[in-house]
This record gives sequence, structure tokens and C-alpha cells, in this order.
Amino acid sequence: MKILIAEDNVVMSHVLRFNLTRTGKYVAVAENGAVAVQAARREKFDLVITDYQMPVMNGLEFCRRLRSLNAYHDVPVILCSAKGHEIDEARLREELGIAAVVFKPFSPREITELVDELLAARV
Repeated sequence: MKILIAEDNVVMSHVLRFNLTRTGKYVAVAENGAVAVQAARREKFDLVITDYQMPVMNGLEFCRRLRSLNAYHDVPVILCSAKGHEIDEARLREELGIAAVVFKPFSPREITELVDELLAARV
């Protein structure tokens, strides 16, 4: 399975990549939403994890652009954020098809379990 991570925090992206590759997944990391859109155009990913706040292009704009690509209409997206009180999860699920919202700080095990659950539901 191929996972795209859009995360501007280098430590966070390394932690996510390390834990997901340990479970046998291929992981690509983009430092912002604009780079992530380019990666999604080059390569098909089975699941996307994106941060909410990033420079250049934030997670919401990235999700809008991702959903505009034919290959990504139904790919699960996990949105990670430290801004729990500012996020309307129901609206994001409806508007952008966000599969899950995870609030920071979270455990790497929580993310790997969620990724496995979402990927299993697709098979």
C-alpha cells in the first residue's frame, strides 16, 4: 500500500514515515500541500495523511485540489491538526470526504491502526 504524507514538521513526518514503513507500507512525504499535489499527480496513493496547517498550501486547500483529481475521489484522507476546537469535522467529511480527523498530539500506534482500518475497508 502507498501512502502520501503532507506534513511541514520534519520530526512529525519522520515519525509517521518510520511507523508506517515498519508495517510494510510505502510512504512518500511532501513538505506542504503544493508539493503533495504534485506527488499525487505523478503517482497513485492508496491513502493520504495531511496536516491542517502548512505553509504554501494548507491541508484544506490540498484536500480540495486532491479531490479534483479523478484518481482521488474516493481515496481515504486523514487530517491531522493541533487546532481541535477550530475544526468542524462533520463539514470536512461532507465537503472534502475526510475519512478521519486526528488531533495532535497522537500516538503513532493510533495512526497506524487507523491507516490499517481505512485501507482494509477499501479492499
